[in-house]
Amino acid sequence: MTRTLAVLGFLFSIAMVILSAIVSPDTGRTTMESVSIYLAVNLIGMLIIILYCGFAALHATARVQDPHDRIGWLVWMLVFNIFGSLIYYLTKYQDFKKHGLGALPKVDKKETRTLRAFFSATPSELELEATDNVKEP
Repeated sequence: MTRTLAVLGFLFSIAMVILSAIVSPDTGRTTMESVSIYLAVNLIGMLIIILYCGFAALHATARVQDPHDRIGWLVWMLVFNIFGSLIYYLTKYQDFKKHGLGALPKVDKKETRTLRAFFSATPSELELEATDNVKEP
């Protein structure tokens, strides 16, 4: 996810929350149409927020090596929800994406032991390892 998509996802999530408040049916004049629009807006908004914040939380849990840093990011995402996820996408996630670790890890059950060190490495550790493997003439 690029920074532009992260900001657009954030704005769309906020827009769905505001739209949900706008289309909420009055208790005195509820029609089936107003209730169905309200439910559709809430369903779409809830799915977007779950995907936006859920991926950020799963990515932080799977990729961030330091336990204190991981807990810090999860607290940001739980307490500040959409805002915390946006901050994660704009900062830490971009570092992982720059090193090709933007997706969630896919683990083959046969190779779990050999890949465990790779999936728990930080991008800076991977960069150090890559520069160590380059032989100078």
